[in-house]
Amino acid sequence: MKFNDLVLRKRKIKFIGGLALALAFSAGLIFDYFESKNEPGMVIGDKENVIVLSPKGPIALVAKVDTGADFSSIDSALAESMGLVKNQLKRRVKNAQGIQVRDTVNIDYVVGNQEINTIVSVADRSQLSTDMIIGRSDMQGLLIDPNREFLTEPDSKIQRPTWSSFFMRAANRSVSKQLIILPILGLFVVLFRLVLGVRTFGVFAPVVIALSLILMQSNILQGILIYTALISIGVALKLLVFSKMQLPNVVEMFLIMVSVLLILVAFSFLPLSFQLTATTVFFPLIITTHIIERFSNITEEQHLVPAVFLLLETFFVAIILTFAGIFLVNRSMEFIWIVFAISIPVAIAAGNYTGLRLTELFRFDKLKKND
Repeated sequence: MKFNDLVLRKRKIKFIGGLALALAFSAGLIFDYFESKNEPGMVIGDKENVIVLSPKGPIALVAKVDTGADFSSIDSALAESMGLVKNQLKRRVKNAQGIQVRDTVNIDYVVGNQEINTIVSVADRSQLSTDMIIGRSDMQGLLIDPNREFLTEPDSKIQRPTWSSFFMRAANRSVSKQLIILPILGLFVVLFRLVLGVRTFGVFAPVVIALSLILMQSNILQGILIYTALISIGVALKLLVFSKMQLPNVVEMFLIMVSVLLILVAFSFLPLSFQLTATTVFFPLIITTHIIERFSNITEEQHLVPAVFLLLETFFVAIILTFAGIFLVNRSMEFIWIVFAISIPVAIAAGNYTGLRLTELFRFDKLKKND
């Protein structure tokens, strides 16, 4: 009994200590974020000189400040000449020509005394008066005077010594948002499992499926159909063909991986509204092979029906994570770091949750009614 009390006491001390550190870290980021919000806003006009901090060095240009645009945009030819590399992430943009699906690039630029790290869409602006548009997503903390122009001069040496900007520069900006949101999406899986009682094929599977769909966010339906086809065909081959060949498990997984790859190659010949690149192929290939292996193992241990339900729950969680991820990647880096920091104490608290899951409440309520 004394031994159990000592173990419980040590667990409580570790829990409280870890939670206190996580809360202190979160509080520092949140305080820094709102402190920067309370600083007097810089006034900018309808047009401003900006400096783009490109891989080829600082480049000065004129930007149009457009409060009617949700996100910023830059000329495609200019972005290419500056060495800005296109992301796999696409963005749906609504304008006078209708809805367009545009490529995006990560960009750092300076307007006045503020350095902004963001994701902008690229479009042909050769017929327009400015090479760049500053949209509402980049106007946080700025005041706009639409009746005046060129109220500031950019300073490329400006750097805000804040926690959020420090962490923002700590990661490779070309992939930082996608990397930082991964543990945030993992927290959703933890909450679904420990609080709601929704099971998945681990944390890895729904998060990677969501990341793949986020990379082709303008074609989520096609992405879901591709994953469904890959897993359905892969599972069928596993159960109907490879299992009967009585090969070692590692050989079966190799054959499944080859089969998934050939199916993806076949998809590349279809008239898809997005291009299957190395990045968009890599995630489906790896995670599909992993899911098929887990599916077959559960089928052997618990029969087919539990495995099918677990697969459906995994897809359900992955689709929710997809929309949560799309929301996050369109937010500022400071906001994402704050959510990342908050996710740590939330995960620790969820790990110590000992109550009934939501699905268990429904199940026990049903049993109570039957009695």
